[in-house]
Amino acid sequence: MSVTFTYAKDRFEMLVADDGVGMDPRYQRMRGRPGHGGLRGIYELAERIEATLMIVSSEQSGTRIRLSLPGTIAYEKPIDDKQNRSIRTG
Repeated sequence: MSVTFTYAKDRFEMLVADDGVGMDPRYQRMRGRPGHGGLRGIYELAERIEATLMIVSSEQSGTRIRLSLPGTIAYEKPIDDKQNRSIRTG
C-alpha cells in the first residue's frame, strides 16, 4: 500500500493505492452497498466539501482512491508556488 499527498497552490490531493484483490464491481458502480454508510458516506462527505473523489478497483490491480480538494478549502492560509510538494509513504 502507498499513500501520496500532493500539495499544490490550487489543490490538495491524496492518493491511496494497494495491490489487493479489489472490491466487488457491483458495489463500486453503486457507490457502496445499500443500507451501509461506508462508501456512500465518503462520497457524500466529499461532495459536501467540494472535493472530487474517485475510487477505481479491480481484482488485477487492487484499489486506488483519489481525493482532490480545491486549495481554497484545503488550506487555512494560501500557499505560493514555492511551497508545492508531494510526499509519498508506504
